[in-house]
Amino acid sequence: MKKLFISLFFVVSLQAQSIYTADGSWTANTELDIDHYDVSRGPQGGPYTLVVSVPHPITTFQEIGLSGPNCWILTGVNTVGISSLPTAEVCIGVPGTPQGFSITFTVTVP
Repeated sequence: MKKLFISLFFVVSLQAQSIYTADGSWTANTELDIDHYDVSRGPQGGPYTLVVSVPHPITTFQEIGLSGPNCWILTGVNTVGISSLPTAEVCIGVPGTPQGFSITFTVTVP
């Protein structure tokens, strides 16, 4: 098993009427067989919908025009299409969560 270490960070720009932009970034995986990262969004606890597949070594994405609470998870996908387990969710607008923060995750890739 390979371990994928991901540090996921969100910066949120709150605007009038609670419309916001979320900028996500993470630390690139250093393994040679990492192909891309899948970023998915949904309500707290899921289900999640794929937002974007980000090719490695890019480690950022942005979503604009968001409203209400949202949570994201991230998976790494290797060159043969095997996905890692998802990270813990990172939520914005959920009571008790900060507006911008950094969390380090360890994800096991088969």
